[in-house]
Amino acid sequence: MKLHYETVSPALLKILHQLMEFEVLRNFRLVGGTSLALQRGHRRSIDIDLFTDMEYGKMPLADIRQQLETVFPIHRDLGSMTTTAFGYSLRLGYEPDSVVKVDLFYTEKFIFDAIVADDLRLADEREIAAMKLLAIGNGSYRMKDYWDVRELLDSYTLADMINWCLLRHPYVIEEQDILTALQNVHLVQESNEGIDSLRRLDYWELKREEIKDFVYQYLNRR
Repeated sequence: MKLHYETVSPALLKILHQLMEFEVLRNFRLVGGTSLALQRGHRRSIDIDLFTDMEYGKMPLADIRQQLETVFPIHRDLGSMTTTAFGYSLRLGYEPDSVVKVDLFYTEKFIFDAIVADDLRLADEREIAAMKLLAIGNGSYRMKDYWDVRELLDSYTLADMINWCLLRHPYVIEEQDILTALQNVHLVQESNEGIDSLRRLDYWELKREEIKDFVYQYLNRR
């Protein structure tokens, strides 16, 4: 797979490659918008989300913290890693003007194998689709989640994406939650920074209506 490095900054890419080399993070993979952007090249992304499906409480916090402190001249918010939690939001960097937000989080069991490209462990697009629909169904009205779902609908059916979401999160989300949230796409507030699309003629107003159309077609086929 050829990755779209134009979607991330050189600083983010350097930090990401370094994190992927750490043995203590071998069970983590890149998820979210940055993983999807690297695979599809549809928009720029500015942060790193590394998730693991290891048993809760098994993250080697002391070892991870020591590694981060040793390698990265700038390492902020590592103090949160002294107690067990579902995740940790950190700031890492080599230079003061290129610090990157890095999240290390537990997640449900992955249902697809990771994709390895250029020594980067990436969540499968289908895994990302399931996770994006969970976020949307749970009330996330973030434009970037809807934007990414619309991108994925060019390759996968809404029915498949919903099935993956329900398979991955069988106890925390229902089909109707997802459909209602997608139908309520008009409630999404345009973010101040907008979406840094790398494709011509990519407009939020158009994508918003297209998402509604996908839901309409899905409901008519049931």
